[in-house]
Amino acid sequence: MTSEHARSQLAAVLWVTLSTGLFSLTFASGRLAPAEVTALHILFLRYVGGFAVVGTIVAARRQPVGRTRPARVATHALRTVCGASGGMCAIQAAVTMPIADATAIGMLDGLLIVALGIVLLGEVVSGRHWFAIAVSVLGGGVVVAGRGAFAELDAAYALPAALAFAGAVLIALESILIRVLAVSEPLLNVLFFVNLFGMLLLGGPALATWPDIGATGPLGADPAILGFLILGPISISGQYCTLRGYRLAPVSVVGPVGYSWIVFAALIGLIGFAEVPTLATVAGSVLIVAGGAMLARLPSPPGKAAAAAAPPPVRPALSDASPADADA
Repeated sequence: MTSEHARSQLAAVLWVTLSTGLFSLTFASGRLAPAEVTALHILFLRYVGGFAVVGTIVAARRQPVGRTRPARVATHALRTVCGASGGMCAIQAAVTMPIADATAIGMLDGLLIVALGIVLLGEVVSGRHWFAIAVSVLGGGVVVAGRGAFAELDAAYALPAALAFAGAVLIALESILIRVLAVSEPLLNVLFFVNLFGMLLLGGPALATWPDIGATGPLGADPAILGFLILGPISISGQYCTLRGYRLAPVSVVGPVGYSWIVFAALIGLIGFAEVPTLATVAGSVLIVAGGAMLARLPSPPGKAAAAAAPPPVRPALSDASPADADA
């Protein structure tokens, strides 16, 4: 493995790890919401806040997002639908079955990302690669097993389990689309469209079920709800880190890094909510970190896959794009 490739792969793993940490903060924010405020409302406000930030940047830089080809716009829309639908499936599964069980099924997304990368993107996965992935998966398995996953099996779990699996598939598909967009579109375009389509997609359901919890602020809505708009800038930062990572390495490397959310969740629980992690959580977190470290040190894939996995020339982040770039 060349020193340049090693630096690129390490940078990709670090970018996606940082992204996972930022998104872990947004997921944990739900614990601060009033009971009437659901994940749907929080996610909608996150997209609104994110679009306000990225829309301002697009206007200030005069980014030619309107020149993006219709086919690319459709890809952006499909990516948003997969991500939002996958998230809602995972949330609904966790509501109707034990969270540990839903988490265990949802963890299949890491393996599905690798499988789809092989089938759809022609990525080559070596034995060392599979071993690193297995270590990360084992770490996640240790954590959810420690939480009592699948201690009781019930026929009533069939539908929730199917939802959890559907969520994993949709999130894996979103990861493939992120890789495709990250290497072919200006980063600002990707950020603009995902927040635009996310806001439009969730706007109707969120507003139709908008909670009325009494106190109103200057905009006619409860300040406790509007406060979640701050998740927009945080999610923009997380999305940016994700795109940088997915530009630098194939999905079979960066996809499994997402298991680091378990580590961040344990840290947030300890620091923010005084939740002392169990021995299983600590042991699983160590395995996840070890798997991520191994992924960062993997050698280049052989043959044609090496060229496909090589990072494209990276445009300056959030820079002005030429009309050709916008239509790339």
